[in-house]
Order: sequence, then C-alpha cells, then structure tokens
Amino acid sequence: LISAAMDHANEQLTSLARHGNFITPGAFSRIRAHAKLVSQSQVANADSPPMGHAAQGISVPVDTAEGDESKTVKIADWADQLTGTIAFESQGDVPSADSVLAEEDPWLSVLSTIQQVLKADQCAIFIGRVGGKRATLYRWADSFGVGFSVTPVCTATERTVFGVCLMRHETVLIHDGFDASLDNYLPNWIGTHANRPGAFMLMALTKEQPAGFVYLTWKKAHKITITTAQTNLIRSLIAPHLEESALAANQ
Repeated sequence: LISAAMDHANEQLTSLARHGNFITPGAFSRIRAHAKLVSQSQVANADSPPMGHAAQGISVPVDTAEGDESKTVKIADWADQLTGTIAFESQGDVPSADSVLAEEDPWLSVLSTIQQVLKADQCAIFIGRVGGKRATLYRWADSFGVGFSVTPVCTATERTVFGVCLMRHETVLIHDGFDASLDNYLPNWIGTHANRPGAFMLMALTKEQPAGFVYLTWKKAHKITITTAQTNLIRSLIAPHLEESALAANQ
C-alpha cells in the first residue's frame, strides 16, 4: 500500500507538470508524506469499525447497526488510535537516514525528487556564477559524484554537448549516448564509450540564474521525452536553493 501510495504521489506531480502547474519542494514533501500517512492509516485501521468521511469539523459521524443510536467519534479519538499503531510509531520516532540528510542538505531531496519523477538513474546539478561561462559539479542524488578523482567542470567555450548547453541556455537531449558521432563532443570525465550513460539530458538554468544545468542520465539508450511544463517544474524546485549554492560553489 505504501509503495502504491508513493507512486500515486509521483503521478500527481507529473500530472501537475503536464498542466503547467508548479509545486515547491515543501509542497512535494507534504504530498508524499500525506500519501505515506494515508497508506499506513489503511493498514492500521483495517479491522476498525467503519467511519464516515472527515470534513473540517470537530467530529465524524459513524454508521451503526440498525436499532443503535447514532454516535459521534471525536477526531482526537481516531488520531490517538492511529498514532498508537506500531507502523506510525516506527515512522515518527525513528526518522530515516535519508530524511535526516535531506534536512541538512535540501539538494538531496530536490534532486531525488527530479530523478524519481523522470525515472532517471542518476541526477546531479552543475553550478557556476551568475553571468558566468563555467559550471562545476555541485550536488547529486545517489552516488554519482563519488567516483571522480577530480571534480567535473564544464565551460561554455568547450566543444562538447555540455558547452552547447551552457552557451545557448538550452535543454540538450542525447537519446543514444553510445553513438560514435558523439565521441569527439563529450568531456573526458563522462567516461569511456562502454561506461557512458545510454541516454542523458542537460537542462540549462536560465540566463538570470547562475550558469549551470541539471544533468540526468539513463543506463539504456532511448528517446527522452520531456515537456516544457516538466522543465518549468524542475526549475521551480531548484530555484529557491540556487543563489546561496552559487555563492558556496564559487568560494
């Protein structure tokens, strides 16, 4: 149930993106938290008496057997029942390592969200100065940035697809990263032919923002499809963190 609810939350985000609606990182967290809470509530209350749908009032009517008088259950009663379950306590009393780290570094939450919504295998962000022509790998989800002996850097003047992204402030889609025609237009840090991502996307930040781009990869080559609404959604997620991160990245 929890997995299904989380999938539903991601579908809500994608639906919002298709219709041009934006969502902040805080709102996204609330959607996912609500989905998890609902699924846990369904498990915890599977054997409980039927309850009516709660409105914004103080109490919830409960249908009883014929002949019984109608009675009312206060919201506090079922809230206590819910918080008293083992499933709820394990979530509330023992926060996951990911949730603790996300509080310390909001980029982890943002990049993980983008990765999950677009079903990518890796997600990272490169950031430089406002008006600059250089961007450095700054944050990533999972373990993308762990294996580099030297931090990857891209410039708008380099003759690569990354240079094109920075120079034109455009989203670049590479549907087949193994195509031999790309051999001379990829930076050395991306790896040998066999180790390249099968497909990848570079979503440039806007001209008003620090130089940089969001980098998403997929293991298998395939046609990447992304809408303007989805790129706007990504930008709305990262925008609140860019200014401070740009300063930190260039100190």
